[in-house]
Amino acid sequence: MGNGSGKICPMILGLSLGLLWGVSLLILGLIAHWCSSYGREFITMIGSIYPGYTQSISGSFIGLAWGFVDLFCAGFIFALLYNCLSKCKSKCKGCGHAKSD
Repeated sequence: MGNGSGKICPMILGLSLGLLWGVSLLILGLIAHWCSSYGREFITMIGSIYPGYTQSISGSFIGLAWGFVDLFCAGFIFALLYNCLSKCKSKCKGCGHAKSD
């Protein structure tokens, strides 16, 4: 976005979401490592999705990697889908989003 075309750059969205989620899991895991009761249930739940994510320093970095890859892919795919579906603007007549010439 920002280029006037209304498109989202898949790489930038993927990197942004991947970094945000990965670093969030890293910070949560490190805090939980030093304060053992903090976020224990959440880390257990996320650890069931991301193998190796635990309340430890190494587990926190594993969560960083899994979280980055997971949300990078989701953001990338979301942007691709958005860009493809937004092309209907020029073809759609009944949804109110048709281009006015």
